[in-house]
Amino acid sequence: MSADLRRTGEFCWVNILTPRPAEAMDFFARVLGWTYFETPGYRHGVQAGGRNIGGLFDLEGPKTPPGVPCRRASACWSRSIAPTRLARR
Repeated sequence: MSADLRRTGEFCWVNILTPRPAEAMDFFARVLGWTYFETPGYRHGVQAGGRNIGGLFDLEGPKTPPGVPCRRASACWSRSIAPTRLARR
């Protein structure tokens, strides 16, 4: 991932845990144009436009702690303006 600062609202990082990683990779590749690289035995890195933007993990993989629920496993962050800063504008 680039070390440069992100603009307000610009996407920063995503981690996805899924019990069906191959289907998820196919879906996001078709819908968002994501590409992937493999970190053997661990995860697939996610790229958009050649930039690293996250990771896709097999929920049932050997490195995933037991009992991690799929519904809580996804996280998405974007840079945002604090509401107090927005109100001052």
